[in-house]
Amino acid sequence: MPVWLLFEGLYPWAGKDRAELLPNSAVTKGSLYFCHPRDSRLAVMEGLSLAQDKGQMTTRPGFIMGMFAYGHPFLDGNGRAMLLVHAELCYRASMSLICPVLMAQMRDQMTWRVMQIRLLRKAI
Repeated sequence: MPVWLLFEGLYPWAGKDRAELLPNSAVTKGSLYFCHPRDSRLAVMEGLSLAQDKGQMTTRPGFIMGMFAYGHPFLDGNGRAMLLVHAELCYRASMSLICPVLMAQMRDQMTWRVMQIRLLRKAI
């Protein structure tokens, strides 16, 4: 079963990226602009391409994560998706990035999401 099927009831845009949903709209966070939707796939693919080279991944992990962040391909969940993919790429490059503050924030976000889903289930 495609993963987007799990979320399409909650998010009508599940399984779609910004290039498909908002092809001519800029996305910002404060004063920071992410790349144009037509370039978001390119930015993410460049990050993934660089990460395939273990030397690049071990010497430029921040740059590679920055490519994912700049691409900002989704309407929601970019940070969580980026952290998950980046953690896997680090693991494949025999790197371990452990940050207790980050782990606590991720745990709190996941707890919030689980609570939201439970409340939705009760409402249905």
